[in-house]
Amino acid sequence: MKTVLYIATTLNGYIATTKDDAPWSMEVFENYYTYIKQTGNIIVGRRTYEIMKDVGEFAELGNPFTVVVTSQNIFKNTEKTRFVPSIKQALREVEDMGFTTAVIGGGSQLNTSALKAGVIDEIEIDIEPFIFSNGIPLFESSDIQLNLRLIGTTKINANTLHVQYQVIKLH
Repeated sequence: MKTVLYIATTLNGYIATTKDDAPWSMEVFENYYTYIKQTGNIIVGRRTYEIMKDVGEFAELGNPFTVVVTSQNIFKNTEKTRFVPSIKQALREVEDMGFTTAVIGGGSQLNTSALKAGVIDEIEIDIEPFIFSNGIPLFESSDIQLNLRLIGTTKINANTLHVQYQVIKLH
């Protein structure tokens, strides 16, 4: 199974403001919604899950199979939503459901745990024409480094790029 980290960022690598705002263009949201609908699943952290649930974003995504990585044991699994303690367990849940691609959709802590676990095969980033002086970074501070190979770029609109990288696994 292929694991893809798909997220939108500012030019300087923030996935949201400190107040959880993500002022992305409609084209970026449409791109993301289309991708999630095609793959049929999304893995998110607890905070991202709660934000997305509060604004009704799962309906916009086509109500995908959702796995929430959380250390809190306060949620109940449903047919379409699972709550697990680790990224590796999340990936097992997605694979057990028969998906060929798992999509990691944020936030920062989850992205970093996936990075540390070495499970990311591709990174797809929609880069919006913003610079935040501070915010929520794509990854938390870490000593991990990845080598990437550019797969492709697409201009989403007049100001926004979609960039796709393959993670080069060093064995």
